[in-house]
Amino acid sequence: MTIQTATVIFPHRRHSAAGELKLVAKRYVPGSPSLNGPTLLFAHCTGSHKEVWEPTIEHLFQFKDGNGMCLVREAWSFDAQNAGEGAVVNAAVLGDKNIVSLSDLADGVKAFVASGKLDGHQLVAIGHSAGSCLVGLTTGGDGYPAIRYKAVILVEPSIATKEACFENREEQLMGIRFMIKSISKRRNFWPGREEARAFFAKRVPWQLWHPRILDLLVQHAIRDITGKDTQAGANKVTLCCTPKQEWSQYEHEELHYRATELLARVDPSTPIYLVLAERVDFIPQWSYDSLPKRLNIASVHTVPEAGHFVVQENPIGVANILAEILDKTFSPTAKARM
Repeated sequence: MTIQTATVIFPHRRHSAAGELKLVAKRYVPGSPSLNGPTLLFAHCTGSHKEVWEPTIEHLFQFKDGNGMCLVREAWSFDAQNAGEGAVVNAAVLGDKNIVSLSDLADGVKAFVASGKLDGHQLVAIGHSAGSCLVGLTTGGDGYPAIRYKAVILVEPSIATKEACFENREEQLMGIRFMIKSISKRRNFWPGREEARAFFAKRVPWQLWHPRILDLLVQHAIRDITGKDTQAGANKVTLCCTPKQEWSQYEHEELHYRATELLARVDPSTPIYLVLAERVDFIPQWSYDSLPKRLNIASVHTVPEAGHFVVQENPIGVANILAEILDKTFSPTAKARM
């Protein structure tokens, strides 16, 4: 199957902090795109990278509509400005005193859409974990115009209602402290990519991931070490997203219920779909349960044989459910070519 790809580097200002950042976006166009089909905007989880979605996108592009065209017009996947290739192109401005937030990523995506590059497209947002928080933030008008989506798909979302967060405050704080401590102590430098892959393959949660996802991790979430990495020693590679850039994301839990409030205000004609994993192992159940109480959820879907890192564990299962949702929303006559 032929898929055309292209990478765009898009400078944008920050509305809540000084300076400029660059958004790195990767475009995927199927061999037989449907001009009437949706354009998908993918957002990854904290510390990940835009290419983590590639196995899901490639399988999803195999689904055809009633005219034999791809169910999808095209797809775009975005790096957080402190992760993957985004961290590399923003290296000159990033640091422990310049922490990128989900609000900054939302600024980049909203500015990108407002530039007119996707005028005339039917936009569908798909966010995994913290990416679901990003999706919610892009529906608000702070800094840049809100994005008007035709559908929103939340995959293992790390968002909840404000009420649920405060009712479960102690459990939430314990989880945040655990993540900050774990990330702070995690190894961050290796002699090479093979050693880095071997490290992740033996540890939770990475040992549960699809082999290709691990390959993509060491290819796109790890960079060569530069002279400013004074702690590297004899090592040659390190994570693109530094430990502080990653764990700092967990300090802004208010953004996660803010995203829920914004999603609650989207046009009622915009369906919101919830995609959960069969195994509950990271996000507490109360967080998921709070969403239908505030959001107009069109339907809930379950991906088998996966936990919270469902995109990494079962990318094909995620693609199958996305196809089902898009079929229901855009093309009732769609059929799959497996």
